[in-house]
Amino acid sequence: MTKIELNCFKTLIKVLEKTVHSKGLKFGIYEDFGNYTCAGYPGVLGYLQADAETFASWDVDYVKLDGCYAHPSEMDRGYPEFGFHLNRTGRPMIYSCSWPVYQIYAGMQPNFTSIIQHCNLWRNYDDIQDSWASVESIIDYYGNNQDVIVPNAGPGHWNDPDM
Repeated sequence: MTKIELNCFKTLIKVLEKTVHSKGLKFGIYEDFGNYTCAGYPGVLGYLQADAETFASWDVDYVKLDGCYAHPSEMDRGYPEFGFHLNRTGRPMIYSCSWPVYQIYAGMQPNFTSIIQHCNLWRNYDDIQDSWASVESIIDYYGNNQDVIVPNAGPGHWNDPDM
């Protein structure tokens, strides 16, 4: 990206942020802990501090950090580290983590004590899709696993059925 393109992008983000906030809405952004997002765009790996500071400078209110191209074994370190950098900015941002779902799918037991300490909400199951069957499967998952899921939720830290 050239310097001119970068400046144009920054201007567009600020216009978007101001428009969203002028409507009384919160401004959220999606990123990935890995090298790439699920759609193949650059992730935060290697840029944790820079991306956190950039999001704060854009007045972001909500950060969803996915984990498509990340190693589940590195999430216990990486998600807290990114949260640390978000907090250091001084800008209050809701931090949504996809940390547990990727560890569950990898056969790992997520450390919910750490997840609760570092994330405001987190995903435990599949992405929601544009169908009633998808919504129903998420409801069933939460109903069938509530003994494990419910004790982790409380003020400031919530299970997220995805959106």
